[in-house]
Amino acid sequence: EKLKTSHGEVGQWIATRWQLPEVLSDVMVNLHRAATFSGRNSNEVGVVALANDVSRAAGFGVAAEWAPPPFDDSLLRSQSISRNTLLELVEELVEFRDETRELLHTLQE
Repeated sequence: EKLKTSHGEVGQWIATRWQLPEVLSDVMVNLHRAATFSGRNSNEVGVVALANDVSRAAGFGVAAEWAPPPFDDSLLRSQSISRNTLLELVEELVEFRDETRELLHTLQE
């Protein structure tokens, strides 16, 4: 914010500097506007955006600090995924997360 740039723009700059594939650059800069991005790599951007939203909704990592995402309907349609399927995936990931935490807790004892 103080640099007047977004983390997506920084990611794009790094991707260009490191000569990463265009698809990675597109994902980095368009992740939070995937529903309106219509470039060549829009499908890949959409997949990563949905994965980001699912991980947030399941409470993974720092993303757990954010409110659950609303799941953009146009993005769901563009990826041919129903809201119910996505919510089922979130439930599975929450179960996996909890089982993993339990295992780690047991291993620490």
